[in-house]
Amino acid sequence: MELPNRNESTKGMITTNELKNFQALIIHETQTVVGMMALKCAVDLGIPNQIRTYDTHMPLHDLARAISIPPSKDPMLRRLMRVLVKKGYFEEPEEATYCLTPISHTLLREGSTTSMTSAVRMLCETMVRPMHFFSDWFKVEGSSPFEMANGGKTLWEIVSEKPEINCLFNEGMADRCTQMVKGAVQQYPELFHGAKTLVDVGGGNGTTARIIAEAFPELRCTVFDLPHVIATLPESKLFGKVAGDMFEAIPPADVVVLQNVLHDLSDEECVKILNRSKEAISKNGAGGKIIIMDIVVNMESDVPKAAETSLLFDLSMMILFNGKERDEQEWKNIFREVGYSQYKLYPTVGVGSIIELYL
Repeated sequence: MELPNRNESTKGMITTNELKNFQALIIHETQTVVGMMALKCAVDLGIPNQIRTYDTHMPLHDLARAISIPPSKDPMLRRLMRVLVKKGYFEEPEEATYCLTPISHTLLREGSTTSMTSAVRMLCETMVRPMHFFSDWFKVEGSSPFEMANGGKTLWEIVSEKPEINCLFNEGMADRCTQMVKGAVQQYPELFHGAKTLVDVGGGNGTTARIIAEAFPELRCTVFDLPHVIATLPESKLFGKVAGDMFEAIPPADVVVLQNVLHDLSDEECVKILNRSKEAISKNGAGGKIIIMDIVVNMESDVPKAAETSLLFDLSMMILFNGKERDEQEWKNIFREVGYSQYKLYPTVGVGSIIELYL
């Protein structure tokens, strides 16, 4: 629902119907978190996968037994599915029977290369509780809403202490990055041509390095991350792995990839990481580059909801890390601090972008 523009001369002149619409809009906004958790519930229960295995439209009764809920909960499942159908995640061709929609395929678990299930679970798990501290956080110095919600501990401290959270976080980030990286190697292969070595900084479970290595077998890839992350990363023939701290030093390479890393950080921290990246590619001689895969906020985007989504991600970074999403001018300002004056900007899937940074 769009709100009409009003100037001072029309201020206060709101009709009864407009008032009702405005009130409905506010109530709807307060309920969006319910929709988010309904989606997580469907993912946790494995509803999309159960419907996919059914030969035809899956009746509610069969779905309920497949996800092993007690019969007394069948009416509640019907109400959950009603919301999910309304939001377009499933179709209901006949009363209380369900089938997948195109968007459902991003909610399938195993056997799907486009799955977003881990991203859904990771974002819901990490975001909901800190949101309760958002307004309180504005009134105090420092910290982040996430830290306030977790006894002063940062997300990085939590994932280093709890392997299950570390696994969820890395799987969620892998879901988010898969389509962006696939888009990069398919649409812009020139980004990687001529390079012999690549290091993926903050590479998590190796998804980015694996996709790039499969597309460019001649490129020797390395995943670089904190020791507790590297410790859980299985050996792979596609890439090597190195443990360390990106604020201290980054392994030398022709290409340094920073995927969804810099938006976690302050401008000053970004400058430091980019300086470490600059040192890494300089050690390999001339011609090295830094590839940043992140959001570039564009308020004039012609992609529906892109600007709003990027602004919501900006608040998410504020809540989780005290980080931020940046527009192109804000990125330029950081690049100048590091001594870079040239870059290329490439659009990718959704709200993501690729920045090729070179001397």
